Amino acid sequence: SKKNYAFTVEASHVEGDVLYLEALRDRTWVIVDSAQLENGKFNFEGTFITPDFYQLRSRTNQYAIIIVDESPSTLTFDFSDVVNTMSVSQS
Repeated sequence: SKKNYAFTVEASHVEGDVLYLEALRDRTWVIVDSAQLENGKFNFEGTFITPDFYQLRSRTNQYAIIIVDESPSTLTFDFSDVVNTMSVSQS
C-alpha cells in the first residue's frame, strides 16, 4: 500500500527555482515530483510504496541523494558541498 511523504528542502547555492525528486527505475533516474522555490524553501508532498533512495536535482544537474520515508522532515544543505553540509531535522 502507498504511504505519504512530506518534506521541506532549504538549499543554498541552488541554481534555478525548481528542484526535481527522482527515483531510480530500471537503472535510470525518473522524475516523480518537483517543487517550486517559495520563500527560500522547496516543499515536497506525495506518495511512495517503500522507503528508498531518491535524488534531488536542479535544472543544472546539481544533485543530492536522500532517503524518502514517512517522517516529515526538513533537509538543509549547501549544493556546493552536499556531503559535508547535509542535515536532517524531523518536523
